[in-house]
Amino acid sequence: MNSCDSNFDVTSGLWSFPCISSHKPRKQQDPNLVQNIHHRYILGALNLNNVENGCIKGPHLIPDIPTSVCPCGAGWTSNQQLNGVNTFSRVLTIYTKIAPVQCQVYSRSCVNEESPCKKDWDEGDKECLHVVTRDTAAGDEIGWAFVNRVLSTKITFSAFCDLKTE
Repeated sequence: MNSCDSNFDVTSGLWSFPCISSHKPRKQQDPNLVQNIHHRYILGALNLNNVENGCIKGPHLIPDIPTSVCPCGAGWTSNQQLNGVNTFSRVLTIYTKIAPVQCQVYSRSCVNEESPCKKDWDEGDKECLHVVTRDTAAGDEIGWAFVNRVLSTKITFSAFCDLKTE
């Protein structure tokens, strides 16, 4: 078996590609994945006229406000910073079954101005995304669409991509 063959485990039904995200992809019928796919369809329908560089403008990806106190004890919010402190990190292009979506990724800092604690976005676990490179991600549904096509037709990944661009 070569390294390309080891990306899909037939027994578990899961695929695995090297990427920045450390979480496992959701199973195909996972309720969280189904909900996120539905959310992406709504986002696509609402924003089809809001296209820049061939991409739909997507939501900001910001870490949730932690329920625990930050390590320095200052806290993630204050009376002056009710939503906390968020700092722009990068633009991430997410490939979905609908269209590419460009999102702005933010990190969260505690309210300690001198030496703030920092929390990065979770690289797509909650959104059922896999961040492949710093600037590129794919919804788990893209992986499943590819796996289903491979199992039924033995198509290559480049041929799968060609189908998506037609």
